[in-house]
Amino acid sequence: MRGEDAPRFQPVDVFLEVPEGIRVGAWQIEVRPVGGEAKLVGVEGGEAPDFTNPPYYDPRALADGERIVLAAFTRGRPLGPGRHRVATLHTLGTAVRWEATLVAAGDEAGRRIELRVWAKAREEAR
Repeated sequence: MRGEDAPRFQPVDVFLEVPEGIRVGAWQIEVRPVGGEAKLVGVEGGEAPDFTNPPYYDPRALADGERIVLAAFTRGRPLGPGRHRVATLHTLGTAVRWEATLVAAGDEAGRRIELRVWAKAREEAR
């Protein structure tokens, strides 16, 4: 296979946006490819100080499927307002778009909160 249809390695960044006045202590996000096929081959942590380790996930999701549920929490510094990259997925395939769905999130006191989440393939020079 050549061109656009050829499988390729691509990082996919997972983001969440925290509204003003909210501090996130825990989150759980489901990510899946849309409009193509992809295999998950690795998971990295995010960029916030207490969320740099890879999030928790079922390792079988890397071997068995195209979707994965990620989760992380902190007892240290919660995420403050703004946009945060909370994970990077390493993928192999032809997916053209990625869908992220918030499963659950809690503030620093454990109260349920709503967040905007999304996943986007990182543009890289070929």
